[in-house]
Amino acid sequence: MNYTESVEMSTTTLINENKVNIFLTELAKDIKNGDKQSADIKLKTLQEKGNPIWLKEYKKYNTLGESLLHLTIKKHYDEKFVRQLSELCPRLLCADIRKSKEFLGQTALHIAITKGNAKATKTMLEIGQEKLPSNQMTTLLQTKATGSRFVNTVMMGQLPLTVAALKGNKKIIKYLLKFGAELQNRNEERDTVFHSLVKYAAIYPEKVIGIVEIVRYLNEKVEFKSPLDENEFEDIEIDEYRPISSFVWFLKNNENLTPLQLAAKHGVSKLFEEILNLKDIYCFIRENDGLFDVKEYDITEIDTVSNNRSSRASNRKMFPSKKTTPENMEGVARKKVDQAHDTQCMPCVGQCCAYPETKSILEMLFTSDYESKDAYRIIELMPVKNIILMKWKRYQFFFGLLMLFHYVFVILLTTYSVYNVCISVNGNKTTTWENEFVSAFRWVSFCAGGLYFFIAISILITKIFKKRNILHNLEYIIPMMILAVSMIVDVLWSIAEEHDNIPLIVAVICGWWLNVFFLSPFKYFSFFTELIKRVIIGDLIRFGLVIVFILVSFSAAMFIAFRGTEKEDFASFSSTMMAMFKLGVGIEDISVISSARIPVVATVIFIVFTVFTYLLMLNALIAMMSQTCSLVLEEQYPQWRLQQLSVVLFIEDILCLCCLKLLR
Repeated sequence: MNYTESVEMSTTTLINENKVNIFLTELAKDIKNGDKQSADIKLKTLQEKGNPIWLKEYKKYNTLGESLLHLTIKKHYDEKFVRQLSELCPRLLCADIRKSKEFLGQTALHIAITKGNAKATKTMLEIGQEKLPSNQMTTLLQTKATGSRFVNTVMMGQLPLTVAALKGNKKIIKYLLKFGAELQNRNEERDTVFHSLVKYAAIYPEKVIGIVEIVRYLNEKVEFKSPLDENEFEDIEIDEYRPISSFVWFLKNNENLTPLQLAAKHGVSKLFEEILNLKDIYCFIRENDGLFDVKEYDITEIDTVSNNRSSRASNRKMFPSKKTTPENMEGVARKKVDQAHDTQCMPCVGQCCAYPETKSILEMLFTSDYESKDAYRIIELMPVKNIILMKWKRYQFFFGLLMLFHYVFVILLTTYSVYNVCISVNGNKTTTWENEFVSAFRWVSFCAGGLYFFIAISILITKIFKKRNILHNLEYIIPMMILAVSMIVDVLWSIAEEHDNIPLIVAVICGWWLNVFFLSPFKYFSFFTELIKRVIIGDLIRFGLVIVFILVSFSAAMFIAFRGTEKEDFASFSSTMMAMFKLGVGIEDISVISSARIPVVATVIFIVFTVFTYLLMLNALIAMMSQTCSLVLEEQYPQWRLQQLSVVLFIEDILCLCCLKLLR
């Protein structure tokens, strides 16, 4: 080929490309303007000349990378035109947007689903099944729309079937399932359609009723026709008591959560209850007398111990044993892990305590960002409530012994601290009995300190190995650790030399504070213990921070006003702060203000300080405490159950989880 021929061929190609560009641009313009007649003529012209392949070239000239089928579905053309365009160029069905990050991955099928165009959806699926190879049809049904504009919309599920489910269109769901869509297909976050439904319900709680209906529809109507991929689902074992389709409920996403666990994490209680009560999935009806159902539940994902054991078992037992639950206990799964897979009882080191990556649902209720109202709703569901009741009955004897020991010890520790100070001050004036008691109890407190230290360390180590719920019960674990260290330091220091017993003061205060923890699981005290905890951790901390700012600033001003006077209360900045505090609460005599170097300034400072502290801040604190009291009182019954669960998890953190099989 010589140079002249090469130039002529390039020119011809360029002319053809320009012709195609002009033709497709005009066709796109007709589609956008709704000029169906002109668009029909152009399509017929292409068909007659045998150039329908030109239709796929429009994506090159469109700024977003949309195909002509995208434009057609957006304009809501009738089913006939969609069929004509799709049949001329079936490749348009699989064409997705790639130029725009905002709409990345969106196909015409996605648009038809979001617009609720069931006829167009059915038409495209029919033509795809007829004209496309099987692998391209699979691609069409599994194309993921991941554009940034799709966040928190029905497109967040990415897959066509998931988009239809979030849209709530049962007719389109039916078509997609009929033409090969699978519920086990996952998006980029490895979410199945059920994971996406849970997330959507968490974002839009007002739509949860409709989502529950879709969950029921999918669970009842869908039959899985394709065989399971053993490599992908090797950790899923479906027994004779569950339908083969139920495996989809146990698939985990990138967060390592099943749909049930995800519903619990996001506090979607209605969806959680719906999933938990799905027949032959988590709920098994064992008896029915015409009036009542006797139900059993698979609690592996709910219970901490079962979740831990399941993670160590090579195969999950899907059907619970009937020997582990009292006969009068209804609504609780009778779950027993195969003994062949249980580890031996030994110290919790190495592989013995291989904690699961996913926390149990009971543990999720105590994460720092969890809404208390969501926890109350979940905890009141019958299976969860009965699990807590069963576990509390199992552990209450151990808890009672620990409580009795602590109360007796704290009383004796208080007595010891009083006698110890008396001996240090009075010397030989104390009785022999007091001296013997102090000498003997000193070593008792040392041993008790070691016990408390062991308990606190055991809990912290468990939390570290689990890598979660670090803050749960920390308001009691830290005082317990301080109590243990203070008693040990006090004993060792007392042996070495006489001292001011400051560690003993700290130990007594921490010991009495722990009494609140031991009262929390009891119904008549749970309201007060929760109120005290919320007031101290919430209201008082916020109040204290602001009041410190006010106290420091006004103390500095008053110290300047009294500079050069002989008043002892205002001689230093620290003594001035104490004097201002007493003035603020009404303990100090206000006549001292007249002794200032600048009485007028001191009076103004005192008046403004009083308005801020006594009238404003203290009343604000009272108002906050009243609101806190109302909130706690409003949910006192589920709060009691929640505190029982908190104690149960506390005890399970103390005990070696691999040894808990002895209690089952």
